[in-house]
Amino acid sequence: MGKERGMKKAARGRRTRENRCRETCRSADGRRANRKYKDRLFIRIFEDREDLLRLYNAVNASDYPCADDLEVTTLDNAIYMRMKNDVSFLIDGYMSLYEHQSTFNPNMPLRDCLYLLELYQNYIDSRELDLYSSVLLKIPAPRLVVFYNGQEKMRDEEECILRLSDAYERPEEDPALECIVRVIN
Repeated sequence: MGKERGMKKAARGRRTRENRCRETCRSADGRRANRKYKDRLFIRIFEDREDLLRLYNAVNASDYPCADDLEVTTLDNAIYMRMKNDVSFLIDGYMSLYEHQSTFNPNMPLRDCLYLLELYQNYIDSRELDLYSSVLLKIPAPRLVVFYNGQEKMRDEEECILRLSDAYERPEEDPALECIVRVIN
């Protein structure tokens, strides 16, 4: 019994160390750096609607003129999921979700899918839409983008596409649920 308790305590300690390690990384000279720093900087820069609109236009090769039309929808307190997204907003019939990553993460389609579900729930609630209506509800189309600036090389130098269906245990030609994320390096 004592040995089992000791193993559980060691596992808890290992999980705590792993969580701390996820938040920091070593720089080229061996110093620890806070990974969340870059993330916070990205969020801070794009708090300004004009800057966010410029980013949207650059990513989508568009020239949308009015930052006042941009509705910020960023999840600030998705505590039950222990996650929050970096930047999300509605504009021109699209729900854009932008994430910044300094570590390549092939699980971004799954994470973004979870974020999207919460964002769509908020969208439906804020507009008091009736999901049980016999009329088809129109919702904004998602645009999911990850800005990656890590050390690891991507398959393609400029950008790549990640798909939720790549994570399915049983690949399907036409999956019932797909989530496509554009990763820009």
